[in-house]
Amino acid sequence: MEKEKPKNVLVQKLISKGFYRSSEEVEAFNLERFKESIKDIFLPFFDEAYIKENLSIPDEYVEFLSSIGASLNNSWDYFPGENAVISDTEFWLDLYGEDFKEMESTENVLRLHISIASQGDKHVILLNCDKSSKDVHTYYWFEDAHPWNGYSKGMSDWNSLESFLKDDYKI
Repeated sequence: MEKEKPKNVLVQKLISKGFYRSSEEVEAFNLERFKESIKDIFLPFFDEAYIKENLSIPDEYVEFLSSIGASLNNSWDYFPGENAVISDTEFWLDLYGEDFKEMESTENVLRLHISIASQGDKHVILLNCDKSSKDVHTYYWFEDAHPWNGYSKGMSDWNSLESFLKDDYKI
């Protein structure tokens, strides 16, 4: 049986660069379920009304996420699927949540964000999903750092997923 070609062009380009899907079966992505799960992990840090008003997942990332399946990786670089985005984001919040509570009033702290990729064991790419931020829908690359651990900006940032992938993966 021939493998189904991913619908998302960015996923197709990454696969052509040596990435592979950990599972060819791609479950139907449910944006509302995804947002509800993200909301649940941020509830210990933010008021529910704040999350409801400000959580915003860009369409380009929704389309990408709905096309990758369980994950997309090349052994070193890793783009998690829906469930792993939730658990990866939760991991970082569990790790640095107490630090954030001490600095949450600091301006320019990345608040509502999700972990959308990793490179090796020290690099994480986060997506700013907070409409109250001037940099909403910005993709940040952190090396051995995290915004809730005293870093307000990543080492690099991009205004779209495509620009990140073009810059970092030359697609």
